[in-house]
Amino acid sequence: MARNNELKLIEQLAQAHAARQNASNLGASLLECVVAQVELKQCNTCRRVKAISEFHRYKRRKDSLRGICKECAAAYKRAYRETHSEKIAAQWRVYREENHEKIAAYQQTYYTEHREEIIAKVLAWRKHNPEKINTNRQKRRARIAGATVGPIDYDAIWLRDGGRCCICSLKVDNRLEWPDPMSLSWDHTIPLSLGGPHTQNNLRVCHLRCNSRRGVGRLPAQIVLV
Repeated sequence: MARNNELKLIEQLAQAHAARQNASNLGASLLECVVAQVELKQCNTCRRVKAISEFHRYKRRKDSLRGICKECAAAYKRAYRETHSEKIAAQWRVYREENHEKIAAYQQTYYTEHREEIIAKVLAWRKHNPEKINTNRQKRRARIAGATVGPIDYDAIWLRDGGRCCICSLKVDNRLEWPDPMSLSWDHTIPLSLGGPHTQNNLRVCHLRCNSRRGVGRLPAQIVLV
């Protein structure tokens, strides 16, 4: 009796060893699935065998799972959005126009239910993105003034001006944050209020203090402070 039990144990160990060898050919991730007795499925796109948890549910298929894995589905969506960005944007514009009240009601409800969380995220974003806030503020001012708004590479402006203030000619420390008077600001050589455009050629590096002191009454030839 003991001999039979010993033989059965040896046979079970041999089968387990063979199963581990077969599973090793599928990769470490599949080995874990085999050991855990997880159901597997092959993706129709990448042809890799994965756990069924890596596939989205789809009731119309016999196995109630999509034919492609989540990773391939995400890659397809990214590629589609990049290729059809204009079409998608147009569809969203039409949807927003036709469902303006519905969207507004949803946004109001969501804000009411998550007000503290939203405020905390906004404050954190503002704290870590002072330059973006300043950039967006300038764009808004330009649109209100009816000025021309063009593409702007702020890094290129910084390099062009050598990181020096266009008004006082001193170095600007771009590590300082607004509202520090010596923090980085962007000055319109021709002010927006005088018809100047919000374009790269009309922007200069300057200190926040110098930009504020200059005012809109100074002409480009008069910008150096004495």
